[in-house]
Amino acid sequence: MTAQDGDNMPKPETDWTTDEVQSSNYNSKALNAIFTSVDINMFSLITNCTSAKSAWDILQRHCEGSETVRRTRLRILTSKFEMMRMEESETVLDYDRRLWEIANEAFSCGDHISNERLVSKVLRSLPEIFNIKICAIDEAKYTSQMAFEDLISSLRTLEMNMDMQKKDKGKTLTFQTAGESFRCCPRCGHNICKNSVCLKSTNSGNSNADEELEPDDEEMTLESVQKLYEDLFEDWTKRNKLNSTLVKENTDLKAVVAKLEVILFKKDVELGHWYFDSGSSRHMTGSREHLIDYVEQNCGRVTYGGGAKGKVVGKGTLNVEGLSKLHNVLHVEGLNSNLISISQLCDDNLLVKFDKHNCEVFDEANM
Repeated sequence: MTAQDGDNMPKPETDWTTDEVQSSNYNSKALNAIFTSVDINMFSLITNCTSAKSAWDILQRHCEGSETVRRTRLRILTSKFEMMRMEESETVLDYDRRLWEIANEAFSCGDHISNERLVSKVLRSLPEIFNIKICAIDEAKYTSQMAFEDLISSLRTLEMNMDMQKKDKGKTLTFQTAGESFRCCPRCGHNICKNSVCLKSTNSGNSNADEELEPDDEEMTLESVQKLYEDLFEDWTKRNKLNSTLVKENTDLKAVVAKLEVILFKKDVELGHWYFDSGSSRHMTGSREHLIDYVEQNCGRVTYGGGAKGKVVGKGTLNVEGLSKLHNVLHVEGLNSNLISISQLCDDNLLVKFDKHNCEVFDEANM
């Protein structure tokens, strides 16, 4: 809107059209969404903005930089992408994650790395152990149609198979029997082996495999292996029985402890022990004998800390030797403790003082 002196001035809200009111509401909602989504440092940059568009432009320049900055970042990312190689100790999944980090960052700078480009990059940067797979893909002439996710899945399958084969390459054992021996091989099964006189160790990764060990130190017959197994099984049986006994004793002890806790609670009530409770809203007891001026009435229920409820069957004045005559003490059916409410003491204008060892209550006369 233009004033009489030629200066621009805001249009009064009373003169706004329906479209202008709607546009103002949209702007306020968008500006509020931006304000609530940024941290305190970002907010200081846009705190004076009155339109969502101006706030967005400031954040875009701050986070993405100018066109020159974006081109520089894109050149650096392109160089990183071309120089990337999968390490020998790196898994396919880790290499895939590194590729996507660069691809996503390049996309934010305006460069979309195509599926064909990603596939070509992976095939050119794999270690030698994947050469068989690369040759198979090249022979099939399938690279232009292959999806990047399918290539990664295929490489991970090959990687898992190679890891499994490495684990299977273990030692084989030969045991002597009465005239012949047999070899237990995790890859080939059980094969009868003639003329074996002692325990042998075969390592598929060692050219000096089947090296014969010293008979005096490592000779092991089938009978000795069976005897060793029987001894170990007997020891395991004894330990298992002992463990079962200990578990049963532990269960019995827990049951005894639970019974003792119930007895101690009942003793507390019988002996008249009272506890200051900051979580209780009213004085309460489970024993009728502690109260005088008793009035039977149904005052509802009280809720304990664990969620259980107790029925209030009356109330009266506390009459316990050594304690003040507190009024409006609730009689709760089945309550196993005697509780003095800190909250109710304060409501009665009493002063409650705590220190490291004691809790003391004073009236207005400091008595």
